Amino acid sequence: SKLSDAKKKQYEGEARFLRAYYNFFLATQFGAAPLVEKTATSLDETRTANSTPGQLWDVVVSDLKNAQAALPDKWGDADLGRASKGAATALLGKVLLYRAQWENKPA
Repeated sequence: SKLSDAKKKQYEGEARFLRAYYNFFLATQFGAAPLVEKTATSLDETRTANSTPGQLWDVVVSDLKNAQAALPDKWGDADLGRASKGAATALLGKVLLYRAQWENKPA
């Protein structure tokens, strides 16, 4: 069966939220951790250099803004715990605060 465009948008929003969530932890714990933006298809593609300063933060912010646009405002009772637009917005706020502190640039 073929996925509808609405479902594709929703799944992409959820995937971007999760990628942003995990990259946020990498950025806070390791700073310029390796940035992986596509699925590796060979062993050589898994050997990635560290990201440049700020690059990981930029990807996290971009992913969360895309997630905000793709995720629903809220889910039904059967889908409790799934990422929503509010969760993406809250995490984006946290990311911006952490980034300002990390880069020593208070907003």
